[in-house]
Amino acid sequence: MAVLLAIGACLSIGVYIFVSSSQYFVYAFKPYYIKTYYALAGYYAQNITAFFRHPGAVAALSESATANSIPVLLYHGIIEKNGVRLDGVNTTIDRFIDQMFALKAAGYHTISINDLYSYVRGAHPLPPKSVLITFDDGRKDSYYPADPLLRALGFNVVMFAIGNKTNDSNASKFYLSWHELESMRASGRWDIQSHGFADHDFYLVDATGDKGHFMSNKLWLKDQGRLETDAEFEARLTADLKQSKNLFENRLNDPIASYAFPFSDYGENSVNFPESVPLVLGAAQSVYPMVMIQAFAGTGYTQNYSDPGNQSFVVRRIEPGDKTGAELLARLQNGDAKPLPYHADLAKDEGWSTAWGAYGAGQGTLFVSAASTTGASVNLDGTLGWKNYDMEARLAWPKGSNAYLWTRFKDPGNFAECNFGNNLVHIEQRVGSGDVHVIKGADYAIVSGSSDITLGMRVQGRTVECLVNGAPVVKSDFLDPGLDHGGVGFKVWDHDMDNSEIVVKNLVVTPL
Repeated sequence: MAVLLAIGACLSIGVYIFVSSSQYFVYAFKPYYIKTYYALAGYYAQNITAFFRHPGAVAALSESATANSIPVLLYHGIIEKNGVRLDGVNTTIDRFIDQMFALKAAGYHTISINDLYSYVRGAHPLPPKSVLITFDDGRKDSYYPADPLLRALGFNVVMFAIGNKTNDSNASKFYLSWHELESMRASGRWDIQSHGFADHDFYLVDATGDKGHFMSNKLWLKDQGRLETDAEFEARLTADLKQSKNLFENRLNDPIASYAFPFSDYGENSVNFPESVPLVLGAAQSVYPMVMIQAFAGTGYTQNYSDPGNQSFVVRRIEPGDKTGAELLARLQNGDAKPLPYHADLAKDEGWSTAWGAYGAGQGTLFVSAASTTGASVNLDGTLGWKNYDMEARLAWPKGSNAYLWTRFKDPGNFAECNFGNNLVHIEQRVGSGDVHVIKGADYAIVSGSSDITLGMRVQGRTVECLVNGAPVVKSDFLDPGLDHGGVGFKVWDHDMDNSEIVVKNLVVTPL
């Protein structure tokens, strides 16, 4: 019986894909595309009833079941390994198949750009296990290997295409043509959005011939022997963003609502214009309702939250890379919005993230330690939506002059902290990526070297309080209004290299 089912599934897949989608025929017999069809045949042999279900059908969910956060996945090429160096950007066909099957089996269903936009604005709830799947660059090796699988599993996706790489000829072996983009859009599975016009190339950024990203650097005007002015920089960005939006809307006759930053660089990786971030984000959001960046380690959180008061609508995306399906599901689970009260399971990593120093979770502890640095920091994914709560951490503090608890942590440029050390306890805050400012402080006899101490931080509204062994030490009612929500984290520091560490033994966060 199993053999007959497999044969029937193969025949069905063949008719389903090749007859109804003749553009696949040229690609159908390339070795690694065959893996897609073979995997689908096996999938349907085991789940034969799924084949007869409408591909886009999603079981109705209770209106009371709503997602507290939404992940967005980012892919580039879907490739055969065959000696190609994997750099975290591309995904092998085997792993992509494994990831898509894992999402389907776990109950995930795809949403659209418009669904996500309404969600982040707080205008429309979405059911749990909602996910937006995106691809960048308008590549043939994204569309052709992925589309049969997406079609069969009932997944809709988004392609962010580059304006000056798209033309009416099918001659390119790398970039999709207008005909292909139009066919993709007509299928109902693929939404086409903007990856800019000329912003994916590299340009001169100084007189010596160095090149940099289009969106984050002032360009070197060789004929005038100077860099662009601020006004010229902003005008160039805005013109490119508008050109791309108008081009795709006119060719595809469909509104373009979202823009994905090439290289996820919105100014923070600038070579010659470090002040560019607000100008870049401002230019992009003056043209597009929603912009996409990548959730790199240490930049905050991996998923997106419903926030009616947030008008920036910067969406974070996760790159699955070449993770297994199980590894991808674990990462999504770690990034899901965590409910309060929260008691950390320090036997495993529940979504800690660092961009500085070293950390590790396991065997009942979380250690945060300098690693050829003066300090280290971690924040807990899935906690961005927390507002009023009491954070209590029992820890060992073997070395380092300062230990910090973070609350209302939004990203590395926006957080509140209790700074314990050097015989003081300070309430501090950082807003808008500016300097860290002390709100209020107190003298207190506390130094490192303790093997067992409990540090706490309480935040409610604009009131912040620091505690040692359960006793309040310093309190302020002047937290910046912009820090109205955010999650938790830890930091350690010392003047000397490799001389700071804490070992967290217990972490409890209680709602207020």
